[in-house]
Amino acid sequence: MSTALQGQLTDATLKGSVRDDSGGIVQGGLVKIMNRSTGQGRSAATDGSGSFSMPGLAPGIYMLTVMAAGFKTHEDSSL
Repeated sequence: MSTALQGQLTDATLKGSVRDDSGGIVQGGLVKIMNRSTGQGRSAATDGSGSFSMPGLAPGIYMLTVMAAGFKTHEDSSL
């Protein structure tokens, strides 16, 4: 008899969408994320629906930065 066991996941995926103050989608925005402990980071562009996805993130506390032409840069250091 064989049994498959599932271990704990060691990574996560951050998904979201970028919208302006009126709720409109922001295409071509840049979303950056940096692990505050390791300094490792990555970035993703928003697609035609303003969405982005960053799979394979290690556990930790992250700083998120969102930039888009014509908009003020947004930062959140408590993710």
